[in-house]
Amino acid sequence: MADLKSWLLGIREKSREIGEVAFHQTELKREDWRQISEQDPILAGAVFNSALERVYDEQDECSHTYWTPFSDREVDALNNETIQIDFSPLYEAIHIYDCLNKAQELQDNYEADRRKQMDLLLPSSLSADDDGTALRNLLANITGFSVIERSTTIKTYNFRTPSQIEALWDVLCARVIDLLTETVAKITEPRLLLIIKDSVMLFMQTIQVISPAAKSPIHYLALRFSCQSTRSLRPNPVPLLLRCPQATIQQRL
Repeated sequence: MADLKSWLLGIREKSREIGEVAFHQTELKREDWRQISEQDPILAGAVFNSALERVYDEQDECSHTYWTPFSDREVDALNNETIQIDFSPLYEAIHIYDCLNKAQELQDNYEADRRKQMDLLLPSSLSADDDGTALRNLLANITGFSVIERSTTIKTYNFRTPSQIEALWDVLCARVIDLLTETVAKITEPRLLLIIKDSVMLFMQTIQVISPAAKSPIHYLALRFSCQSTRSLRPNPVPLLLRCPQATIQQRL
């Protein structure tokens, strides 16, 4: 278990770096889609991460019928020139615990460790610095955490269930929404709000690339930011009430 503990510590320390690589990949892909859609009237109305863009991207992966320059530059966020995440310690631990008929014990311990790491990622409050670095770093950390969780699910068999991943994601998203709401409510400078908006949009688009199923909380995050930032810029803001992600939204404007 010592090797696994060291491995868990290592992936926690690299979460932000992994997230930044994923952000960069999204920025490249987003720019490529902008250029492609501008050249094709059929694609002109399709936004990045839309169903049409995904079909186009999938067809490019299956054949060379379509030209997608991003395909030649794509980088694995977990295996590149600066980051190499070796899953061998996890595989070895799974094998050992399977032989001891203690697979469930390992899964429970791993789940508890990842939840602790998730808690360490999330600060109790977020500073509204001039260039939005604090929020950017937080979102990169969360993205890196999510990339590792998704990769663990893909690379192992029945070790991490989709329900476990979704449960962690829901908690992460809920706490980010609270942090973002609290922070944006204190900001009155339009330039800083635009910086934060760009970071939130990049985060949402990256998560949708990583896990297209994670839509409901993501859309709620966008809505919450939009409403809260609008409220912050008004000279005489009035109460704004929002309910849970899946429920109705009540606004008193």
